[in-house]
Amino acid sequence: METSNIIAIVAIVVSVLGALFWLIHRSGVLVTNVDTIKTDVGDIKTQVNSLGEKTAVLVDRVSVLWEGRFSHSNSPRALNDYGKKILAESGIKVLIDSHYDVILSEVRSLNPKNAYQAEKNIIAVVEATLKAPSLIPALEDGAFNSGSDIDTLLLVGAINIRERILSEINFRVSDINSPAHSESD
Repeated sequence: METSNIIAIVAIVVSVLGALFWLIHRSGVLVTNVDTIKTDVGDIKTQVNSLGEKTAVLVDRVSVLWEGRFSHSNSPRALNDYGKKILAESGIKVLIDSHYDVILSEVRSLNPKNAYQAEKNIIAVVEATLKAPSLIPALEDGAFNSGSDIDTLLLVGAINIRERILSEINFRVSDINSPAHSESD
């Protein structure tokens, strides 16, 4: 073998070995970067979960303020003048009255253990029942006519029938304030 061929082969081997060492080094850096990313993703997940919990608390507090715009915040909850205006101008009373039997049946089927749960169920069932696609145009008209929004109409309507449903499922409004009620029951 000639010297020039040996030098060429040595140069190729050294180049290949250098490239391999460089790739090994880069893959080590890549593994380190992937591990760092995994840690960062874990931290982000923790922060997002914490943010979700804080958002839930904030939503609950904002809901209390929002509901207070058209109902008295003290118990028993009743529509205030603005809530009564929405009830009169929106047509939500007629819409709820025409679906009252379905709403009552669904609330009964949820088998609330206390008046507090029953009130929460009434609100949820009114929303679920009346947000049917076929009823959206009537809700939109009601919202427009009352200068309100659909969610407000539904809550106003639910508050309006609350006492009637509570009495039909053997609860009293005063039961909501009783020491025996709790969300976890």
